Parts: sequence; structure tokens; C-alpha cells
Amino acid sequence: MTTRKFQSYRAVMNSFIISISICAFTANFPGAFAQNEYKNCPGPLKFYQDLGCTPVYESPTDKCPNRFNCRSIDNRLADKCYLGGKEYNPQEELPEDDKNACDRCTCMKKENFSGFTCAIVDCYRPNLQSGCYQQRNATQCCPGFSVICPTNPADVPTCQVDGKIYKDGEYFEPSSEPDKRCFCGPNYKGKNIAPFCIVKPKSECRTEVRYSRQVYSRCAPVYEADQSPQTSCTLKFRCQTQSDRVIQIDGPKAQGPTCRFGDLVMNYGDELNMGDAVNSKCVKCRCEVSPTPTCQRLPRDKCQ
Repeated sequence: MTTRKFQSYRAVMNSFIISISICAFTANFPGAFAQNEYKNCPGPLKFYQDLGCTPVYESPTDKCPNRFNCRSIDNRLADKCYLGGKEYNPQEELPEDDKNACDRCTCMKKENFSGFTCAIVDCYRPNLQSGCYQQRNATQCCPGFSVICPTNPADVPTCQVDGKIYKDGEYFEPSSEPDKRCFCGPNYKGKNIAPFCIVKPKSECRTEVRYSRQVYSRCAPVYEADQSPQTSCTLKFRCQTQSDRVIQIDGPKAQGPTCRFGDLVMNYGDELNMGDAVNSKCVKCRCEVSPTPTCQRLPRDKCQ
């Protein structure tokens, strides 16, 4: 990449267009992304799930996807915000059906790029005495202000779920409905409905809200050594720099699915060189499952 081309890329953060090479024999089986189905498969699967990508298989008998169709992030405009396949204009707030209980987010344009700006919600957390607690339900952003200190511990309401006992205000996820998040409360009768439970947001990690510029710029999520790319939300991204280059591990490959990193194209098995920046030092990035490379920090004892 020439210096002029790289500077242009850095200045305008070129559009997030993912190129996917489609094999003539590749079959696409659309359906809901069930994370548990792929927990033993390679790739940044939680990232794909959060962006609403669809798994694509080479064969109906394959247990792991060969690649993911992430059309929801194709052809994005720099002056718009995006979440869950929907487009938002600057100054537009997230509607009730697209936000979490704690979301206070507005699409804001700054210079040549639009992204969500969210208010910081600081929940009141008193110093609780032993035996005291705050009630909470799934529809609330924060626990209630009142502090309950029962004189008799046996008076604390409990909920029996999946053979376990939860106390008033405690969080649980029912195994029969893993798509819900719940809090135990008085009068819970075993039905996982509001105000005790709500359906988890489709975008659990809120990647498009928190990291819209990184998604737009084809950056790659970075996972720490103790995180799982299959189940963990990332808090860091590696974005292309002038010193980044693709390393062909197994030599040239036949045409097939590719990964994109900035404006670099990686074939399956290719890796990125390790850099000196905080999100590239001791970070191994490998193209495993298109369209984004899997980047994970090496354990401390293996980092040279």
C-alpha cells in the first residue's frame, strides 16, 4: 500500500464492503444464529452473531459454517448509524424496541462519520449491610433505590429455577429459555415473563453501538488469551496500520472465501504480522472463517 493510499484510507475510513468469494458448490442454509451450535467451531462467532450474520455451509452435513454472510454490514454510509439491520440518521435516538433498559443512545455525526453517542448510566450502589439487598426486575436499568433489610432471612422471597434456589433480586437464565435474562422477585410463579424476565437483545454485545467506526473500517475484534471468540464479547479491535501485511502460511491458495482486514485480503490460513501497538502486539490474527480474521492475544508465557 502506498503512503498516499494509506493516508486516504485513514482519513475517510473507507466503506465497510465485505467481498465474499462464493464457491459454486457452497450451499446457504439461512436460519437463526444459535450460538450453542457453534461453540466448538472456529472463527469470531460472537462477533458474527452480534452483527446478525448468517452461517453458510459447504455441505448440509457440516457441523461448522464455512463462512458467514454479513450482508447487514455491506454498503454502509459514513453519515448514517446502523443497528440490527436498521439505518438511523444523525440526531435520531434508538427506539424502545431496539434498545436495552440502560441504553440512552443517539446517532451523532462528527466530522465525516456518524456513530452512536450514549449517556453513561451510573446506578446507585449503596454500601449494603449484611443481610440487606436491593430488589430488581428485568425491565429496570438499575436496582431500586430502596434497601430491604429483613429481620428474618426466611422472609426473603425465593425462586426455584432448574433445581436451584435464587433469592429476591438475584439474576438467572432459565435453561428452557436461554434467550431470556431474569431476576428473581416476589410472586414469581415459574413463568418467565415481564417484569421478571425479558428477551435478551439480538445484539447482546452492542458492537454496532459501541464500535461503529471499527465495524465500518473492517477492523478485527481482538480477544484476550482467556476469552473465547465463540462466546465472548470483545472490548478491543485491531485496525489496519501502514506496517500491517498478510503472511501466507501455506503458500498461495485456490480461489475461495476470504477475510478482509482494512483493505487487505486474506485467504484461509493466512495470518497478519504482529505489530508493536497494544492491540497487535502478541496478537495472532488468522483467517479462519470469512469475512473477518480471528485475532487473539497469545498467553503471556508464549508472548515473545
